[in-house]
Amino acid sequence: MRKYLLILFVLVIVACKTKQAEVLDETHELPDSFVEFYIQFHTDSVYQMDHIIFPLQGMPQIDSTMTREYLKNFKWQKEDWVIHKNISESDGYFKKEFTDFSGIISERIYHQNNSFEMTRRFAKIQDEWHLIYYSDLNRI
Repeated sequence: MRKYLLILFVLVIVACKTKQAEVLDETHELPDSFVEFYIQFHTDSVYQMDHIIFPLQGMPQIDSTMTREYLKNFKWQKEDWVIHKNISESDGYFKKEFTDFSGIISERIYHQNNSFEMTRRFAKIQDEWHLIYYSDLNRI
């Protein structure tokens, strides 16, 4: 019986590691609490909405009709938010870079051919991680 419990335990651990690997494909040196948050942020839409500080600072995809004033005052609104899903690095096309600067984790995701880039910043507020900035840049 113990043998089966041990096998089950190992399978659960492997499944958890696989789930984490699907979200953060490379070994990024990030706090464990952030990794747990990041996984849930991309798999639970209600959790995601509860962990974004709206109106959210950032930048939209820029087009020629936008004025400087519009861009200067732009903020993402809750009612316009599109749920973010994980972008995997495993396909070889996208790369993720994380920088931890005094407790603010900045994430840059970009496409290898330079056609897409986005930046997100996360911070701990009242002991919970939140998205505090999002920039969506399409370079094509």
